[in-house]
Amino acid sequence: MDMLQQPYYIEERKNAKNHLSLNGKWDFCSLDNPTDDICSLNFKHSATIPAGTYWNVYEAGILPHPYEKENCRLYKDIDQKVWYYRKDFTVADKLKNGNAFLCFEGVGYFTRVWLNGQEVGEHEGLFGGPIVDIASLLNFDSINTLIVEVKSCNYGIPDEEWKKFFRSGKNKYLVPWNLVKDFSTSNGLMSVMGIYRDVRIEFVEKMHLSRPYLFTEKIENNSAKMHLSVEIATGEIDELKVPNSDVKWDGYVYGYVNGINAIRDGREVEIKVQFADKKTGDIVLDKTFKKELYDYSKVGINSKYHECQFLEQDLVLDEPKLWYPIGLGEPNLYTVTLKLFYNGKETDMQSFDFGIRKYEMDYTAGEKMRSRWGKFQSIINGQRFFLKGMNWTPLDAFLTSSEQDYRWALELIKEQGVQMIRVWGAGNAPEQNCFYKLCDEMGILVWQDSFISNHDSPLWDKELFKFQQCMYLYRIRNHPSLVIHCSGNENNPYAVENNVVWVWQRETEDIDPEKIQIRTTPDKGIAHIYRGFEPSWFRKMYTELPLIGEAGTFTFPNAKTMRKMMSKEQYEMVIDSFGSENMIRDFTELGVRITEFDSWGMLKKIPAMSHMVSMDNVTIEKLCDTVGISSYEYYQFMIQAMREQYPVSAGVLPWVFKRPWPTVAVQMVDGLGDPVVPYYAVKNSYKPVEIHLAIKELLYAVGDSVELDVRVINEGSKLKNVRAVLSVYDPKFNKVFTKETDLELDAKKYQTKLPLENFVIPSEFNESYFFIHTALYCEDKKISQSFYWPCVLEQMKNEEFRAERRADSTTVLTHKNGPFLSSQIAEISTDRQIDVEITEIVREGDRIKGKLKLHNPLSVPVYPVKVTVLNDEFVQCIEDDSFFMDSEETREIYFIIRNDNQLDTKVKFSVKAWNAQENIITE
Repeated sequence: MDMLQQPYYIEERKNAKNHLSLNGKWDFCSLDNPTDDICSLNFKHSATIPAGTYWNVYEAGILPHPYEKENCRLYKDIDQKVWYYRKDFTVADKLKNGNAFLCFEGVGYFTRVWLNGQEVGEHEGLFGGPIVDIASLLNFDSINTLIVEVKSCNYGIPDEEWKKFFRSGKNKYLVPWNLVKDFSTSNGLMSVMGIYRDVRIEFVEKMHLSRPYLFTEKIENNSAKMHLSVEIATGEIDELKVPNSDVKWDGYVYGYVNGINAIRDGREVEIKVQFADKKTGDIVLDKTFKKELYDYSKVGINSKYHECQFLEQDLVLDEPKLWYPIGLGEPNLYTVTLKLFYNGKETDMQSFDFGIRKYEMDYTAGEKMRSRWGKFQSIINGQRFFLKGMNWTPLDAFLTSSEQDYRWALELIKEQGVQMIRVWGAGNAPEQNCFYKLCDEMGILVWQDSFISNHDSPLWDKELFKFQQCMYLYRIRNHPSLVIHCSGNENNPYAVENNVVWVWQRETEDIDPEKIQIRTTPDKGIAHIYRGFEPSWFRKMYTELPLIGEAGTFTFPNAKTMRKMMSKEQYEMVIDSFGSENMIRDFTELGVRITEFDSWGMLKKIPAMSHMVSMDNVTIEKLCDTVGISSYEYYQFMIQAMREQYPVSAGVLPWVFKRPWPTVAVQMVDGLGDPVVPYYAVKNSYKPVEIHLAIKELLYAVGDSVELDVRVINEGSKLKNVRAVLSVYDPKFNKVFTKETDLELDAKKYQTKLPLENFVIPSEFNESYFFIHTALYCEDKKISQSFYWPCVLEQMKNEEFRAERRADSTTVLTHKNGPFLSSQIAEISTDRQIDVEITEIVREGDRIKGKLKLHNPLSVPVYPVKVTVLNDEFVQCIEDDSFFMDSEETREIYFIIRNDNQLDTKVKFSVKAWNAQENIITE
């Protein structure tokens, strides 16, 4: 049986006559044990491919929806079966000459393939392949039958053993720990398995192009110098079977010891290179290069190591339109077309989008603190900037995400002001092609993890790892959005037994040398921060940190999401003690929706949640509506603290954008695609012009003097008629201090510190929260605001207790009996509502867009103003949410609603705050 592992990728041809997609309807079935008798299989179910096997099972009606109630438990044995898929297709006779490359972008973990009854071979791995030439096995102008066997990496491993196996060095399979079923993490009881990426056949002539590589070498004097490398396959060798390594010490590396020449054989090809402006279609570069091919019989290289021939060519473009990430310029793109001509005939054509950009990293302005200290100051096209990032995990645990799903998620990323996504290797490495395409178009930088994660991997097959690594490097390396390669998450690249990292570094240097390489994260000045401390410690503990690679805190999905996914009975039950073992036993539907329910994860969040609402006798709806505010506080503090330390600190990548299914977890967007409260904390803290309070403490005693240190961050705007307003409110929202400062913002001045003020806490603030608000106006329009709720406690008068709280980053104080922020603010309420008016609403394809005009008629501020689209069929993005509105303030905000099915349903909005009654308005 042929083993189909190999490192070489075959690109998709855009020309329909050379490309056959095998996506769509397949038939499938399962057995308890594998079989060679494929003729006996009973394919009684249908599936839509690509998608994971778990989703195939639901789609076929075998099991109920895995996200609802406790249905995920019903799927726990799926990975202990062997799954078979069948696809019938026809191929035109005119495609008979040349190669026919069957390409799987992602399938597995273990795969066997049959075509027309003949076994083609078997494959191991999830991240690319198999790719195999099937030209000799095809029936032309008649039916072909493709059968694929799929087994999970968990197959044959008992449930009691899988977690110990995959979270230790005993794991011999190339699977990150978060892609196997793990009830304590985001995948619940599901593994990644199935035909979950595109399947296609590429028909090419024997003389064709493969694996083009284009990158920008330098940009200067309004000119860009690029380099193109592209392989020319002549048909004389099998390009998928070139050995690029050898088990013998004197193998591959001695392949040309007996001679090496470039003796030509008289054949000549031409390669035409065109750059077209993607927006206008104008051809801005048009070059044709001739290449005389060499004679394989006389080249001198050991015939075992013959490879495709190469064209290496520098390209120069004057007055280029450069590619920039969000906030720094436009993501200008060119469509690059490569055409191969032989004997006057076009034999192949490839095209791809390309952006001219030069991304570099330098040392930050801080001290070098260790011998291994990295460069984390981002520079794009010569411009230095503070990197506003985000971590990214799979959009969906069942691998059904469409391009529309990716577009919605990445539009949310862009709306949030995120400039870089780190594709987290423990969860999905690498992503779908449309992900990188959309990042190119939107101006979102990509940090790509490989799939080494959270443990050393001494038993991993190094050759198999190389094949998988190379396959995806070839696939994604031309995208301008891609700027960083990292071996993976939280492994130790310096451990001798983790030598697979050096395989990663070797292959990455060879195949994509233009990109930045980071051995792992955290490392060399990057930190992953998951401490139960008050978030003010970001301002005190990390003053010399170059980069935060991960940091975050738990929050609930939106209440609408939990209500849709849970039974009415469990959704409305009162939880008598949140976080107890009894809760998991009695609230089983909630239990399957809490990620990392242990002292390291969710339980660490409970002290901060207890500041919002009592953890005794609380409902899920109340938790959804309140505890996100404590997460808002965390992300606001973290980002503001790091930004004000620039250029010593040069960036932050919060954890994490979206969870793959509806769960209580660290997240900006819940499992159904709705942004949750922390999303808006990051969005507001990432604004290019932003005002905040650099507050040093969150707990005070009566008589303390609070230092009111106001900062304005400015990423390059020149603004006049700017006004900064600082206000302090007592526990009942009465304004007790205010100061206005007129400013002019210089485009070259990154940070402006306002004159320091101090506020002494009066006795009537004891055992309660008070409030501080900063706002920045330009031409009397509010462009940024931040809101804070420090707490005044009787305990803080105790010098011993006070010294303990201030001396070190101890765990957040639990408020067993209060004060509770939500109830304190709710007591200020009246029976009044926030006035709401829909001032604009339009339907544009799969989006509904418009504006809401809000007015606070109360004599006191309202907080947090929550705007919700009540329709279950819609998810939303609001300009701002969970925000502060002053008394008599009027504000207009825009909204974007996802409407995939282009429904005519009238949109229903809810607007409320803790101290304002709900107002429901329908268009």
